[in-house]
Amino acid sequence: MDNEVFVAAKNAGVMPRHLTTLANVSRITAMSWLKGRPVRLLRGIELAKALAKALHAKELPAPPEYRGAELDNYIRQAIHKYLIRSS
Repeated sequence: MDNEVFVAAKNAGVMPRHLTTLANVSRITAMSWLKGRPVRLLRGIELAKALAKALHAKELPAPPEYRGAELDNYIRQAIHKYLIRSS
C-alpha cells in the first residue's frame, strides 16, 4: 500500500525535495519511494499515511495557480499537517 501512495503522490506533483525535509531522508531515498520501491523506514510509513490523507482530502495535487516556492510551501504544508495529526 505504501508504494502505491508514493506513486499517487508523485502523480499529484510531490517531488523528492518535498519529502527530504519532511521525513529527514536523503534525496535518493525519497526518489526511490516515489518510484514505488519498498518503504522500510518507520518515518516513510508515517509519511505514506500523511500523503494518503492529503490525497484523500483532495489537498493534493496543489491548485494550478501555485508556482515555484509557493507551490513547494503548499505541498509541504499539506503533508505536514497530516504528519502532525498522526503523531
